[in-house]
Amino acid sequence: DKKDSLVLLRELVAKNKFQRGKMYVYKSVRNKNEDEQWSVAFVNDSKELITSKIEVISSNFNIDKTKTQQENLNELLNYFYLTYRKRAALNNEADTN
Repeated sequence: DKKDSLVLLRELVAKNKFQRGKMYVYKSVRNKNEDEQWSVAFVNDSKELITSKIEVISSNFNIDKTKTQQENLNELLNYFYLTYRKRAALNNEADTN
């Protein structure tokens, strides 16, 4: 009788330089007073029907309420696409000089 704490919001095709598979976006169901958060997981394409090889992309992605749902999803896909690219990494040392 109790509801799940995560509800599947979208299943997206995702890829980057080394990976290709599906990204699963779940909406966290909590109190209505809290900001909406998403949990995001990635599963590589596999010939196996069932796999336990899951990469958690974010367990508490705060959505931007000024953007549409699709814009927030695109932000997640862009983040995943840039994974493993050094030029996309932040350089905090440059900020302190």
